Amino acid sequence: MSIAIRTEPLRPGQISGLRQVPSPIARPEYVGKRAPTPYEGSEVKDPEIIEAMRHAGRIAADALVEVGRHVRPGVTTDELDRVGHEFLCDQGAYPSTLGYRGFPKSLCSSLNEVICHGIPDSTVLVEGDICNIDITAFIGGVHGDTNATFLVGEVDEESALLVERTQEATRRGIAAVAPGRPLNVIGRVIESYARRFGYGVVRDFTGHGIGTSFHTGLVVPPHSPVRAHPRRHRGRRRDSHPSDRCYRLAIAGRILTPLTMITTSTGTVWPTEVRTLAIDIGGSGLKASLLDAAGQMTAERRRVDTPYPCPPKTLLAALGDLVEPLRDVHRASVGFPGLVRRGRVIEVPSLSRATYAGDRDPELALAWSEFDLGSALAELLGVPTKVVNDADMQGCAVVKGQGLEFVMTLGTGVGTALFNDGTLLPHLELSHGPFRSGETTDVALGNSARRAIGNEKWAKRVRRSIEHFHEMLWFDHLYVGGGNAKQLNIADVGPKGTIIPNSAGILGGVRIWDLHAEDS
Repeated sequence: MSIAIRTEPLRPGQISGLRQVPSPIARPEYVGKRAPTPYEGSEVKDPEIIEAMRHAGRIAADALVEVGRHVRPGVTTDELDRVGHEFLCDQGAYPSTLGYRGFPKSLCSSLNEVICHGIPDSTVLVEGDICNIDITAFIGGVHGDTNATFLVGEVDEESALLVERTQEATRRGIAAVAPGRPLNVIGRVIESYARRFGYGVVRDFTGHGIGTSFHTGLVVPPHSPVRAHPRRHRGRRRDSHPSDRCYRLAIAGRILTPLTMITTSTGTVWPTEVRTLAIDIGGSGLKASLLDAAGQMTAERRRVDTPYPCPPKTLLAALGDLVEPLRDVHRASVGFPGLVRRGRVIEVPSLSRATYAGDRDPELALAWSEFDLGSALAELLGVPTKVVNDADMQGCAVVKGQGLEFVMTLGTGVGTALFNDGTLLPHLELSHGPFRSGETTDVALGNSARRAIGNEKWAKRVRRSIEHFHEMLWFDHLYVGGGNAKQLNIADVGPKGTIIPNSAGILGGVRIWDLHAEDS
């Protein structure tokens, strides 16, 4: 379907008068001044400031969602400014942009070719526009800053792809954030992804730090995907472009809640209200639920049978249907029954069969080999997504962080994971080693073998395998999970062993973000 879009460049509209802020609301120090006082504080925030930033960021995020609800054809950007202004004031927050270096409005609205910091005015949104909203809340002495790009009605394919790919570039930039890592890595990651599609980069604006100052001295190198043709800047400010702080994009009419992340000496800290979608992909079933920040389920676990044959496209479709009621999340964690590196599938025996108990299908195996499942799921779900081996995810739910802990999952096949003092080690397919002549542990202890020989003989094989793994690893503790762990008793797993529930495949979805290294 062809979409009618603007054929003429945008022209400035009429700017209405300054909106009033109730007098009890505290103002930032720069209001009424030509420029803010230069920031000379530390970029390392103390716990009190971090908590205040979370509160301010939450208000800004809610304001962004409220403004986004009003983005539609026929609405002026000045009306969007009114919505954002009134929402912030109702929360007791000051709109940080209002009066910053003379900026006359309570948010920035940037349409189409406008890069950033567009001034809300009488311009009317029309079908096919893309509209970025940048809104910041000042409350409790700190700023919470956020922005998102919204689609105005139906848009052309080029614009939709721009928004979609910019979102993915931002996700990749977020994934690059880590203690001790050079800050310019974020920009390099974003630029590298943008260039795949022939996009240029905007070098006139940068990401920046926030806190007690609207713009601290922290500068994120300016790399942001844009259209191939030139874009222009309508605002008159010279401050930096907040492209990498926090984000969500609205695709197909769905608006997701933004959030701000803080990096500490131990890693990236998500806000206390972070919601995680946890997915457990198994050979026999697909499961999903929502987790709160403590790793507790907040929604009933959903399950469907794994479809066969199951190439990547079929799995993605099934997962899309499964998680449709669970979409209001900040991030997703996915346990996958195969070898995965940086979200890319190396191999997956259980899904490389045309039927559940069938033989390996070369065409399916080829379809899965090197498939970028992480990126595909991130695109499907619209949030940062981490894909790991399912045993890794189960282990994250139960390990104590003491010594060498070994996880063994028994389902369609056999999975393994290793943790050393609470750190998830790079994944090894230990179950693909020989169990006996011509047979791997994965096959000998798999569900098909259990059905063929019966639970008693199968349990004996499990005991023998545990002894072999102990001789090889000399682990301090063993956790045995997966759907078939219920066929065992405590004597089968030995004095160092614990049988864990199959729900661990979901419950590990929060800790995986803390324990999993991106290159594992």
